[in-house]
Amino acid sequence: MKRKTLYFTAPRHVELREEALPALGADEVLVETTCSAISAGTEMLVYQGRFPRDLEADSVISSLREGFKYPLASLSPEIACFLPNMETAINLVQDGAPIFGERLLVLGQGIVGLLTASLLSEFPLEVLVTADCYALRCDSSPVVRHLSLDPHAPSFRKEAIGFLKQGADLTFELSGNPTALNDAIALTRFSGRIVIGSWYGEKQVEVNLGGTFHRSRIKLISSQVSTIAPDLEGRWDKARRFDAAWRALERIKPEKWITHRFAIDDAAEAYGLLDENPQETIQILFTY
Repeated sequence: MKRKTLYFTAPRHVELREEALPALGADEVLVETTCSAISAGTEMLVYQGRFPRDLEADSVISSLREGFKYPLASLSPEIACFLPNMETAINLVQDGAPIFGERLLVLGQGIVGLLTASLLSEFPLEVLVTADCYALRCDSSPVVRHLSLDPHAPSFRKEAIGFLKQGADLTFELSGNPTALNDAIALTRFSGRIVIGSWYGEKQVEVNLGGTFHRSRIKLISSQVSTIAPDLEGRWDKARRFDAAWRALERIKPEKWITHRFAIDDAAEAYGLLDENPQETIQILFTY
């Protein structure tokens, strides 16, 4: 038997290779892939060659363990493609720890931003404001239409403060654009928190820490899904978070954000679309 494997061979170049499957061991099973999702953040950095070469791909790759249970007929294969990003969204929300009545801001409405905003919309917040530079993603945001803003608009900060009053108590920076950190700092109130879930790779930018930030006591929180926050480890492990992600997928039904489906043989076309015209996409799936 053979398998098809996608390789990133050079910046903006992918290859699909057919490889022989090794013989199954006594404790192994053969799994057939029917569809998979492109990660518009991490995979784009790899596709564009904008990732640090001296950083390991993933410090922790856990098995599904007891969190993976049958039957799974509550979820279609297409919905299940969103599982890794839903786990990321849950991790972000846990790291931010929103409080009843807070005012929240989410910068970036790609898939991780949309899933995070969807989870946050389940909380009893005073206001939830989202922002994305692409109209398609703003229109898909799970907030009242006028509360999803364009961060590139000249009036963006003024509009956002109008809804957030003295500023956000909690801001999530999920845009993948390091310049958005300056918006996050400017729009977060005294003693607020900023959860940084974006991975910038080798992107560099000047962050303004010389203004109000110095006196603001704003807390910057680095968040990444490979680990559980230390203060939660006594009660949460990856199996519990995995189960929570399955249940959240059932509630949120993220398949509504699938904008394109490509056969795996057309992978180069799919990545080219995401690279050159990201404003036309939200979630791209490969079918096998």
